[in-house]
Amino acid sequence: MLSSPCHAQTPAANANSPAVQAALDLPRTLPRHYIEAAGALVDLGRADLAGPILEELIALNLDDTAKAELVDHVGSAVLLRMSRSTALPATVAPFVQSCLDASMAVRSSPERLAELTKLLSDPARVGAALEEIGQTGEAGVAYFVAALATAQDDEQRNRIREALVRLAPESTPALYAALQSDNPAVRTQAAYALGQAGAPQAVALLVAPAVVAPYDSAEAKAARWSLQELTDTLPSTASADAVISKELKQIAAGVPVMRPNANGQVALWVWDQKGAQRVDVPLHDAGVVFSAWLARDRWRLAPQSEAKRIDAVVFDLERVALLKSHGVDAAPYKELEADKLPTYDLSQGLACALAGARHGAARRLCELLGERKDVAALHSGGGLPSALSRALSSPSRSVRFAALSAIMAINPQSPYAGSNRLIDAVIDFAAGGGTPSAVVAMPNQQRSSTLAGLLNGQQVDGMPTNRGDRAIDLAAGPNVEMAFVDLAILLPGVRETLFQIRRGPGGGELPIALLASEGRLDEAKKIASEHSRVVAFPRPQTPAAVEAIVARLRGFTPGMDDMQVRDDRAAKARDWLTGLITSGPQFYNLAGKALEVAALLASLPPSEAIKPLAVTGAPEAQRMLIDYVNAASLPIADRRAAAEALAENIAAHGILLDSNELLTQYDRYNASESADAETQQVLGRVLDALERRQPDSEKRPQVDAE
Repeated sequence: MLSSPCHAQTPAANANSPAVQAALDLPRTLPRHYIEAAGALVDLGRADLAGPILEELIALNLDDTAKAELVDHVGSAVLLRMSRSTALPATVAPFVQSCLDASMAVRSSPERLAELTKLLSDPARVGAALEEIGQTGEAGVAYFVAALATAQDDEQRNRIREALVRLAPESTPALYAALQSDNPAVRTQAAYALGQAGAPQAVALLVAPAVVAPYDSAEAKAARWSLQELTDTLPSTASADAVISKELKQIAAGVPVMRPNANGQVALWVWDQKGAQRVDVPLHDAGVVFSAWLARDRWRLAPQSEAKRIDAVVFDLERVALLKSHGVDAAPYKELEADKLPTYDLSQGLACALAGARHGAARRLCELLGERKDVAALHSGGGLPSALSRALSSPSRSVRFAALSAIMAINPQSPYAGSNRLIDAVIDFAAGGGTPSAVVAMPNQQRSSTLAGLLNGQQVDGMPTNRGDRAIDLAAGPNVEMAFVDLAILLPGVRETLFQIRRGPGGGELPIALLASEGRLDEAKKIASEHSRVVAFPRPQTPAAVEAIVARLRGFTPGMDDMQVRDDRAAKARDWLTGLITSGPQFYNLAGKALEVAALLASLPPSEAIKPLAVTGAPEAQRMLIDYVNAASLPIADRRAAAEALAENIAAHGILLDSNELLTQYDRYNASESADAETQQVLGRVLDALERRQPDSEKRPQVDAE
């Protein structure tokens, strides 16, 4: 109760009509009285008199409990009508919203929802309880989903199901996921609820339970009942397979599985032994999870089919990888555990994953093949490169590194088809590490350069361009962590640019910010929704805006190479390269990549580079070793090691230096007359190596430096 404020009548009150005067004279001792009086005046066309009354109410500074009670007494419709009136003060709309928010908080509190659950068993009050439950939105869905997961008896589950049906369509994503629960009672309730809610998307998810589950089981009965409600037909095994296959094709073609919100996100629920949890994901990612559910169901319809089992395993591995990228620690379904498959099936699965650009699944399958260390994974029928060898050319850097790691773990000792790809992959990863870079593609070079400069403040090396084709080339770089592509980019246009980046080396998982000028953000969001790891943003103008975009793009894990990941991979690849140079096996033909190897070794500290340079047959390798020998700043031990490595290199490959370089080295030796004895000894060792490999006619007399 509130004290009645003093509200004296104005002198003009006597001029009002009797109805207006009666509204003004209504007592105002409770908050609802103010609304009733103001509402009557608005209905009488006197919003000018209603406004001051509402401002009196606002000035009372009601707490949230009083605001919630106000909504209960007068109804949300009355309040919303007042908030939309342009004739009332501007302060009315935010006050009404605060009342509605307070009411929702009370209605959706766990205490109130628990009370409503109990009322569902009261025939006299069930209608009102369901009506109130239907207004609790996402909070109600979360509460009743959790309640369904922990319910102990069918009576309680039935009441919870009715609540979830009343909350449809907001509850349908959770019900889709509940069909994947390990608990048959939960699956049964979900099947009934989807039929009651009239959710057409559920048909493809219900046909397998209707056919596969024991005919007289509660789950099968629920699935058949709902299919009868939704389609007026019951499936056979063949028709169920056709329904699922059609749905899989539609998802692959981009048909949305749920209606996204304004940001292109959908609510995805995961139901496992730990219970149910919700995560908001892009529409594309929701399609991946739906496809995994459907592929598993299709295999359940034909468990004897190895092809469908492998397909289901691949989809499921992709589901697990994708959910982990959203912070959900998901596990493969027990019947689809890939590590139980033979090597041949793992290779078949990898081929399937590569063909479908399912990079998460491909990465895991490469890891499993590496753990198995079975050389059979490197051979296939017809002498063609195996799936593991082909994975070295994947658009996903993480897949390429997983394949490279697997082959190095297998350590083949004889040639295999596609072995020439391995050295390219080793060199590519060994060249990585250090500062991350970002492609910046905008139609104006000045804008691109400005944004690249802002990225430098985020410890990202921006690489600006004003052409789509150049952006595609830059995106293949070993240190590229993200890309900024403007909606107005040309040569080619934005759709083709995005498509080519995704198909190119390293672009399969590259996070991309799609930038839009004013008025085109909705268009950008639509294009972004067609891809995974593409997010639409307004063109950033400030360091803070750039920082926010970088933070968002860096949130896409795993699969995204942060600085530490690149550094670790580069170090590992350099170790592999050194081992291949020094120990083989020889069939990798490193001689054909001598220039690339030498250029890479130039980036290493001399102490690490000297040993592999000794066996690298390229002029640049000999030049680098001579430079190390002559570098007075290096420790004498490194200079001596470089001289011995040069001698070894010359013995194996001959002198690869030109005559001017040889003369220069003789001159350096002659100039060492005043150098210390150790330096003279090292330089003399170089000349010894050169003299042994030159014809007598080309030898120069050695000058005694003593």
